[in-house]
Amino acid sequence: MTDMNKIFKKLSKIVGDKYVTTQKPLLLPYGRDQHWKFVEPQLPAIVVKPSNADEVCEILKIANENKVPIVPRSRGVNVRGLCIPTNPGSIVVDLHRMNRIIEINEDMHTATIEPGVTHGAFAIAVRKKGLRPCIPGAPATGSILTNYLLKGVYHTNAGDGIDHVLSADIALPSGKIIKLGAQAFPNAGPHFRFTSGPDLIGMFSTLPGTMGICTKMTVKLFPLPEHEVWFQLAYKDIAEAIKPIPKLMWNNIPSVMWVLGEYTVIKLIAKKKEQHEKLRGSFPGDWIIPITIEGDERVVNAKAELAEEIINKESKPLTKATPIPPPINFVKEFKYARNVLGFLRDGSYHALAFWGSLDKYPQYVKMLKDNAEKAGYERKNADLIAAPVAGFWGQACYYEAEVPYTAASDESVKMVKDFHYASLKDLLKIGIYGWFRPFLNPMKLVIEDLDEYGKMMKKLHKLVDPNEIMNPGKVFPKTKELT
Repeated sequence: MTDMNKIFKKLSKIVGDKYVTTQKPLLLPYGRDQHWKFVEPQLPAIVVKPSNADEVCEILKIANENKVPIVPRSRGVNVRGLCIPTNPGSIVVDLHRMNRIIEINEDMHTATIEPGVTHGAFAIAVRKKGLRPCIPGAPATGSILTNYLLKGVYHTNAGDGIDHVLSADIALPSGKIIKLGAQAFPNAGPHFRFTSGPDLIGMFSTLPGTMGICTKMTVKLFPLPEHEVWFQLAYKDIAEAIKPIPKLMWNNIPSVMWVLGEYTVIKLIAKKKEQHEKLRGSFPGDWIIPITIEGDERVVNAKAELAEEIINKESKPLTKATPIPPPINFVKEFKYARNVLGFLRDGSYHALAFWGSLDKYPQYVKMLKDNAEKAGYERKNADLIAAPVAGFWGQACYYEAEVPYTAASDESVKMVKDFHYASLKDLLKIGIYGWFRPFLNPMKLVIEDLDEYGKMMKKLHKLVDPNEIMNPGKVFPKTKELT
């Protein structure tokens, strides 16, 4: 049995008494998140707050030597149980003190950041240089590094896809740092992704703290756009709504494009729950597609003209396909924060998120609404939104199925769980590209179903983390019982 008092004293020497605690009132915020009805709450034994990579490495060495589970956490804007311990004797490594923007390189169009940097602070800092990062669709208080590591959904040009990481420093469970990207070569610098050999950055992406702790990352920056226009399209039918999207993406026209159902639009704009029914049927169509085009004014105008041509040729929108001034000026003001407040007016909202192909959107919608109805929801209160994230290849989209629930109601929790678990199985039958920031259940389901690829993932995990101390049970099934 590991002596956690000795561990605590060693951690105190590393970070100082002020930045390590075992006091229950201070541990409580680390024991659960908004999905606590899916992921059982569990307090850590210790929370430690390092200020630099050296301290992170020393913490990992102690944990590895004593086989104590480690759960990394950056800014605490957590969902889906990713930062909730699965073992009672775990150490949560809170990285929010590591909040330096180490470099903004205007020549390379890159920035190097630590995990505690929020994307709000980051966007404000780089815009002073006439640049902008890819902004995740998440609260501005979230960690930009963690979002990039987990491949969030971004405000960026369609041609750039979802991967904006150029290099990274990963503290391994052994306490050693591995430098990923071209910086692995002496004197190369952190500004280029690829080097001789395989692209190891991908091995540490999308796996929430299960292979190591990212202590530093260099990411892409983009010119701050000078001009912006919007399109607001409406369609009755989802099959009709998606027709122009492949060509719009192929031509790198949108900076942002979402496909939203009526339920989602109501949630976003209604200030009071009582307004919901009044807004039903008040929109020109059941599916709304806002499109943002931004950049150099001449380029924006040319893209807008081409967009209008593509939309009218490929589909029959219920609204005019003409560019309009943006209702929110993203160029001149920082307002890149995702509005989730509307969804919380019904209590909690559940988002089952995944990557999939655009051409399967109608199948996904029907299946998810069928499952919602079977679980006890009205069909109109289940929605599937989408954000196309890449160009023509694979028609890749981020999808988010959304239903409301009340965590205080056992009946409501049963409904959302019935919907969730039925949809997991049915999505795999239709075919998806992968889960986005998974619960324990979806990822375990996928690991077991991935045949030789899944076996290889397990072998790589075993190679990097033989004692299985890194966020155990989150992605890879536990094979050892730790402290």
